[in-house]
Amino acid sequence: MRPDGEQPTMGEPAVPPDGASFAISPDGQTATINLDDLSATAGVGTAEVLTREFSIAFPVTGDTMPAAVEVAVTGYAFAFGSRSRRQEGEGDVAGKLTVVVHERTMPFFSYANSSGEFTHPVAARLRGAPELRITLQLELRPDPAVTNFSAMLSVATIDVMFL
Repeated sequence: MRPDGEQPTMGEPAVPPDGASFAISPDGQTATINLDDLSATAGVGTAEVLTREFSIAFPVTGDTMPAAVEVAVTGYAFAFGSRSRRQEGEGDVAGKLTVVVHERTMPFFSYANSSGEFTHPVAARLRGAPELRITLQLELRPDPAVTNFSAMLSVATIDVMFL
């Protein structure tokens, strides 16, 4: 706890998120968001880029100037049937999860012919902000040259804690 006693705390979002439930610890230092169905799925034959987005904002009280938070996003990704195009840049990227915490943006990539669970942590400073905003953007990029391409990018939980 800070010596001046103004430790920042999270409160209930002004706008409850659709498709999600959340719990804030009694001391306002941590929160868990459980997402009902935040996923992008591309079946065989899908050719266009698919996107999904989720956003939540927690009001923050106390001294947020020095405050920092860590957000851990947990989910699952798979992509099959895509050819490997190992080129410069994003090359054989099949999916992209962009995590925005306050003013910090971090992209995470899933690659062709891979599958597995993931946890992506992102730390950010609040720098005096009156709210903690978290936005997730999911994007699948089907390879139109591959007829048997299929992929999914899904997020199950978001854990938040003040550092």
